[in-house]
Amino acid sequence: MQNAGFKIVDKNEPMTVEIVNQAKKQKIPIELGLYFDNQSIRESVRGFSPLNIHFNHRIMPLITIDETFEAFESVICVAKDLGATYGIQHISASPMTSQKLYWKEMFASLIDACRQAETLCRVHDFAIYIENTYESIDFYRTLFDDIRQQGFNHIHFCFDIGHAKIWSGETFEMWMAFLLELKNKKFKLHFHLHANRGLRDEHLSFIEMEEMGFDGNDGVFSDKTYAQMLQEINNTFPQARKIFEVKASYAKQNLEWVSQVTSP
Repeated sequence: MQNAGFKIVDKNEPMTVEIVNQAKKQKIPIELGLYFDNQSIRESVRGFSPLNIHFNHRIMPLITIDETFEAFESVICVAKDLGATYGIQHISASPMTSQKLYWKEMFASLIDACRQAETLCRVHDFAIYIENTYESIDFYRTLFDDIRQQGFNHIHFCFDIGHAKIWSGETFEMWMAFLLELKNKKFKLHFHLHANRGLRDEHLSFIEMEEMGFDGNDGVFSDKTYAQMLQEINNTFPQARKIFEVKASYAKQNLEWVSQVTSP
């Protein structure tokens, strides 16, 4: 799989240094979650490329940027200092309203938050990729149409396949069509890839998935296996960065599995 890599967090875990060393050796991407303020882990990836970060969405999601503006900017400065070129961000720590009666006001507040983020990104030569969480394709289509109309060119999209399966109620094929829409509108894409059974956000490696006797073909999210879905993502979006959000203990073996099932 092209541009496939690891996610780690800034927390001392037994496998983290080993994962970082493998990424450096193979020159594959790293995504660093800035959650625990562990300086030794942060220093281990300083200057590494390709590198992106993940904001601590629990304490500073995009929707509250007016309350956390200075902290938000500080995270961007930390990311830039480490050598990261962009960050993944959630809109909110909890679902936005599903009542369309309130959407006009909700999107007005979201666009204001995006405007503040765009301002920071322009100043610091950085980008933010909004990750799908609890909302539908219709929600993200409306948001990104508004972003496009506003002329914001530092805000892009991160597709989390697990979130799409458990929270959106829409199929893999519908999401792929939407991602192609975004690509055709010149938005950049980033991927978070992992397995789940549709019950909760399990972040299973594809090794664990096979151990459970499940291949992804559930006839609900998709009639394709996970191997087929990964192959389609790889073929359709070869240049996009693809990060596997799985347990550190499975990270290397998981990437080997992915490489095998997506090889030509």
